[in-house]
Amino acid sequence: MKRLIFFFVLSFVVLSGSYAQSAYGQLKNMAGSASVPPASKGVCAACGTSNPYSHNPGCPYGSKSSAPGITTPSSYSSTSTSTAAVVSSLTSSVATTMLSSYLTSLPDRFARNAQMNAAAQKLYGVPGGEADGFVVAVGTDGNYSIWDDNSKKWAFEEPYASTLTGMIMFNSRAVCVQRWLGHKWGVFDMKKGKIGSVNLLKKAVEFYKYDSVKCVAKDAPIAVGKKNGKKYRWGLITKGDNVDTWSLTVKNEWDNFDILPTVLTNFAIGHKDGKRALFAQNGTMVTQPLFDAIAPVFADGTHTYFFVSMNALWGLMNELGELLIPCENEDIKYTEEGVVVKKNGEWIVVSPRD
Repeated sequence: MKRLIFFFVLSFVVLSGSYAQSAYGQLKNMAGSASVPPASKGVCAACGTSNPYSHNPGCPYGSKSSAPGITTPSSYSSTSTSTAAVVSSLTSSVATTMLSSYLTSLPDRFARNAQMNAAAQKLYGVPGGEADGFVVAVGTDGNYSIWDDNSKKWAFEEPYASTLTGMIMFNSRAVCVQRWLGHKWGVFDMKKGKIGSVNLLKKAVEFYKYDSVKCVAKDAPIAVGKKNGKKYRWGLITKGDNVDTWSLTVKNEWDNFDILPTVLTNFAIGHKDGKRALFAQNGTMVTQPLFDAIAPVFADGTHTYFFVSMNALWGLMNELGELLIPCENEDIKYTEEGVVVKKNGEWIVVSPRD
């Protein structure tokens, strides 16, 4: 089989060569005794001159400059110089035109940037709009950025170039940011971070992976939700106790979270299977999901107190999870007299106000 293939290949090469030689022979035969005229006898097809460098007046092929190669050999160098000069002139002209066009456009660009940035409304004094010298700004197209008043720079894209469609900031170390692509939320630390030896203007606490967030107060836990079918699964990003760093401390395993800012500190109430659990500001779970309802009531300067309900009966709990009044009451209220409970149809003062 190999010999057969080799025979066909060899035959093809030989035949191709024979055909090429045959075609070349035909061209030679067609030329006959004609030959290319010597260069010294060449003439211009338009004006008939025999000097290719000096055409008769009006000849379309004539050069507008003096003909090289007629006077002295030094004119050849001048021809080279002239060509270089033409090329240089052309290059210079193109570069000058491009530079001129760019420089002409600069004022418009700067004016546009200034106009767009001036049109960006910085949300000073707006809840979720500023923290630690960083200010949320919204552009004319409704997209967001953050102005760093410390370094006088934009921490994200400038508003006119931004693709960020949502932004909430109560703490510069944990800014909730939504981007246009996928409409996902992330949480970013605006203070400089570092990856290896590379300094970053900002770093991600949690990258764009969440479908919803709840960020309501400075240092309060941030609830982050991921959509799972038609439902959301929620977790918490919280601030550390000793260092102002944020991290995901509660996984996305909860049905919902309510964020509760209070006078003394902040809390979160987790929902799971119809029950409620209390979480501290740092993400620690204070109570298991045992209660039907948890509602903050008052603080006395040291503790925060909650009304809690279990099996339609009410009690009182502090922020440590200590049940001060058992869930054995038909109702409970905080009045001018103090905490009063309704038991067997009667109201009783159980905690007089000082």
